[in-house]
Amino acid sequence: MKLNKAAIGVFLACLAFPVAAEVIEEIVAIVDDEIITRSEFEEEEQAMLAQAYSQFTGAELDKQVELIRTQVLSQIIDRKVLMHRAARLFDLSGYENMLLDQFKKDNKIDSDEELVRLLAQEGMTVEDIRRRLIEQVAPREIITAEVGNRVASSDAEIEEYYNNNKEKFRVKAEFTLSEIVILAGDDNRDGQRALATQILEQARAEGADFAALATEHSQAGTAENGGDLGTLSAGDLNATLEEAALETPVGSVSDLLEMEYGFHMIRVADRMEAGLRELDDIRDQIRTYIEDTQYFEKLTAFLKKARNEADIQIRPGYEDRYIQAD
Repeated sequence: MKLNKAAIGVFLACLAFPVAAEVIEEIVAIVDDEIITRSEFEEEEQAMLAQAYSQFTGAELDKQVELIRTQVLSQIIDRKVLMHRAARLFDLSGYENMLLDQFKKDNKIDSDEELVRLLAQEGMTVEDIRRRLIEQVAPREIITAEVGNRVASSDAEIEEYYNNNKEKFRVKAEFTLSEIVILAGDDNRDGQRALATQILEQARAEGADFAALATEHSQAGTAENGGDLGTLSAGDLNATLEEAALETPVGSVSDLLEMEYGFHMIRVADRMEAGLRELDDIRDQIRTYIEDTQYFEKLTAFLKKARNEADIQIRPGYEDRYIQAD
């Protein structure tokens, strides 16, 4: 966690874990005898809302605001539950010391006195930052130990998924094309056909520069880019052009294609045939999907178990702000 000294205050202000209240105030919930106060609840809610307002607008913003209403208390409670589990498994005091030393090192804080001075400018103490650092890290460590380290996929699972979901891995044909278009109407079609035929002969000549011919002669908007159409998939072209893109050898120029608007020729720079992707080409992609799915399922089950094993009391008036574990 590396910040320059000018940014330390911003970092401290953005952490979503408020300093303990110094006065008696309304209790929102109790988790294993640890109190969640209204100020802690509201501060975290405001942090989540500020993030939502910076990322979304309109109907999506309304949706996110509604989600936050039901997520904020659950998020605080989950953090408390995970912190309590961490305290049972780890030496948190030693961990806090390590994190504090790393924080000082990353931010080039040379002494405890300098740290105290910087924290005082933000209205904080060393104990405040120790707690905030451990509250950031310890829940992640618990999730890694209880969930992340238990996620794995075997070659057999990957092959089974591939064999059971082959339709997901079928790809359309793709073509990298460039074009020359000669426009024609009813009154000049014969003359334009003759011109297009002449250009086609030049384009097919050994050593021909198709892009230069397109820039000079094509009457399509792509002329300024040497006729470049980029890479297109089957279905992106009309039937006549797609057929030509499929049948013309790579590196060659198609026959002259007579269209309603005039005459068209394409050069096929590259082509990938339609078909089923090979397992070895997508093995890592499938592994990631399987392990991400496992992780989500295991995390959901673990958080549900952890909540059910904790003593969680929600005070009247806040029940609708907490998602119960089924």
